Amino acid sequence: MGDVADEMKQKQEEQPIPLLTPYQMGRFLLSHRIVLAPLTMTSSPRNIPGPEAILQYSEKTTKGALLISEATGVSETAQGFPSMPGIWTKEQIEAWKPIVKAVHNKGGVFFCQIWHCGRVSNYNLQPNGQSPVSSTEKTISSTDSPEYSPPRSLKTEEIPHIVNDFKLAAINAIKAGFDGVEIHGAHGFLIDQFLKDHVNDRTDKYGGSLENRCRFALEIVDAISNAIGPDRVGIRLSPFANYFESGDSHPLELGLYMAEALNKYGLAYCHMVEPRMKTFSEKVECDYSLLPIRKAFEGTFIAAGGYDREEGNRVVSENRVNLVAYGRLFLANPDLPKRFELNDPSYLIFDFKKLAGRNFHHRLHSISLHASKPPCGPHQTPPPLVPLLEPRSIDPTTKMAKEPKVPEKICNMEEPIAVPTKPIAPALVLPSVAVPPIAPALPPIVPTNDAMMINAEIESREAKKWCG
Repeated sequence: MGDVADEMKQKQEEQPIPLLTPYQMGRFLLSHRIVLAPLTMTSSPRNIPGPEAILQYSEKTTKGALLISEATGVSETAQGFPSMPGIWTKEQIEAWKPIVKAVHNKGGVFFCQIWHCGRVSNYNLQPNGQSPVSSTEKTISSTDSPEYSPPRSLKTEEIPHIVNDFKLAAINAIKAGFDGVEIHGAHGFLIDQFLKDHVNDRTDKYGGSLENRCRFALEIVDAISNAIGPDRVGIRLSPFANYFESGDSHPLELGLYMAEALNKYGLAYCHMVEPRMKTFSEKVECDYSLLPIRKAFEGTFIAAGGYDREEGNRVVSENRVNLVAYGRLFLANPDLPKRFELNDPSYLIFDFKKLAGRNFHHRLHSISLHASKPPCGPHQTPPPLVPLLEPRSIDPTTKMAKEPKVPEKICNMEEPIAVPTKPIAPALVLPSVAVPPIAPALPPIVPTNDAMMINAEIESREAKKWCG
């Protein structure tokens, strides 16, 4: 009996891990199915990506991996958050080049996510203090930070100019060296504001019927596909989500319509957000599934939203998706594919409930605060920011993960924390957050020196309580 059990165990170990099997995505041969999801990091003063992004992306790159950049503005009016990168000027293109090169040097495939925030913005972020543009004049009523200014509904004749902004941004991304672009049509931003009937109250050819509401998104897809080739274009959609009060009465029908309409273009992929991710912070029970949309779309299908290793392997093995995008887990584990390969149970985990209400996008590797237009004064306090979380440890008795300690919120600071370019003085260095131990039989995974330096800088500044 023992021999049979050992033989079965050996066979299981020899079976390939679904997430780590190769995949041909159009012209791109990927070595595994784990995708770096786009993650907002607000670390680009004056909308120009900085050199710290070289580390942020390169440390998450493995040979043959697909990475999607943080959302990148297509124009001056596209901005919705301070210090977001853009790609509408020559200076921005040049700033992206060394970042893209660092990813390519490690064998990665890099797509630039391009977006326009629409009404998810305020006067301070718009050129000349003008109103944000949208499909509507309805203001987001949420009291969450930042405050949202009343938008101006785009005139019908203005919409082709926005489409052209997306096209030029895609061309600029290719000039910067990116392998392709992902159109951000999700999460309540401008394209989603046209797609969703809870927001879109237009009476022209861009509003009303499902076909009309999808027209803007498909015009952008068409323009970019013609400009750089459809095999370099992906799109992200979240028909089931209600981010920034952008919900829809018939989300499945919306998702199916878009999937079928996209088939004629031959895009690199369609990237869908799981229905359970109706908010940024946690998963919810949901009767909907992405499976009907997956069956309707004829190309590469990427799913994102609350996946762990086990579920990712299952959906790939069942052919419910081709690729799985990971965001939060990648932030905490830059070496995520290796940890999945080793089946390491102690990879860092984000506690969604404890992070609720705190915008985790504004913390972790890049530590740039809301210090741009205008500077934070006594009546303009940035939202609480979340430092790196301690790893969860495994209780040997219950085999369950212990709750991580969430650090106290840091003091407000007027200046961004710069990525250190030289070793920090020993007197200021506190012990960095340790990578959780790996089972003795597995080789240790050691963070990069640069990452440890950044973490030490965060901790030392917090300890000194440098308040703005």
